[in-house]
This record gives sequence, C-alpha cells and structure tokens, in this order.
Amino acid sequence: MAAALQTMFTYRPGEGVDPRHAFDAATQLLDPEFARGGAPAAIALAPVTPGMWQHWRDHLVTVTATARVTADDHPPDTASRAARVVAVSMQPSDTTPALRLVVFALAHRTQDGQDARWLLANVQVAS
Repeated sequence: MAAALQTMFTYRPGEGVDPRHAFDAATQLLDPEFARGGAPAAIALAPVTPGMWQHWRDHLVTVTATARVTADDHPPDTASRAARVVAVSMQPSDTTPALRLVVFALAHRTQDGQDARWLLANVQVAS
C-alpha cells in the first residue's frame, strides 16, 4: 500500500505532462480495475495546480513522496481486503514547501497461495 502511494505521488514533471504519468508508473501495484479507471482522476488527487506543475517542469524539479500507514482506526481486515489511513508527504527538490496529504487507501488481495499479493484498489484524499 505504501509503495503504491509513494509511486503515485512521486512526480517527475519533466517526464510527463501531468500527475497521470506517476499514476501510470504505479500500475503494477494497482488493482487492474483501479489502474484502468483511476488515471483520469489522478490530476485531482494532490493539490497541484497546472502552474505549479509547469514551474516544476521548467525548473526540473522532482517531487519525492513518502507514505506512512497511521495508527488511525480502520475497518477490520478480511482475507482479501484491507483499508488504512496513510500520511503522504510530497517533498519537492526546490524550495516549494512539502505537500502533506491524508489518504484513505483500500487494498485487495489478488489470490490465495504463494503468488498472492496486495494491490491498491482505491484512494480518497481527505480535503
């Protein structure tokens, strides 16, 4: 869950026209349905304006995200579903202040057995 969120919120504006590029980079860590349908919403997940993105792009700024699962209450886990509150910090490589997000994340387990893995299935950013 944390790895998927870090990938989704680590931006390299010089490589993509908007945050959807970072979302696409996380595809292998996402539930396939979320990966297909979530990209259009990726530009609205973090409070990054087109002007900020362009500034970062012009100045070759990268934004590195860290994600930490919090101790907040969450629904009980099941064998195939887990929900967590995650604190995400996005640190630009210039003097822009860090962006801090509270993300409600849902993960699904892909299957049972040795090849089972958890994939991020949905995110909601608290306003």
